Amino acid sequence: MEKRPKIAATNISIAGAVLAMGMAGGCIPGPSREIDDPEPLASIPAMKRAGDQKDMKQAGKLVEQLESDDYPIRFYAIGALEKYTHDDFGYIPYKDESLRRPAVERWKDWLKRQENGT
Repeated sequence: MEKRPKIAATNISIAGAVLAMGMAGGCIPGPSREIDDPEPLASIPAMKRAGDQKDMKQAGKLVEQLESDDYPIRFYAIGALEKYTHDDFGYIPYKDESLRRPAVERWKDWLKRQENGT
């Protein structure tokens, strides 16, 4: 007669380890979730939150991110900024830097106008 492996005990051990890791995960501080965080997994949710809330305190950081070397960062920055204005000022995140630059300047002008209240 063939012996069957005892997998029930192994499954319980694995489940316990996964549960322990999940519980420990709540005890370890997560990423800062700031727009200028160098880790996209932290900065992207912060950009989305700023856009959803139209948080003017974060608008300058979003405009800065339009000049990022990282396409996803630029993509989420413009997505957030469009929620403030319903316009992209001609900014296309996948274009070359030289083609993005005029639109970035328009965003900087918009930001100055917001800061000056005009």
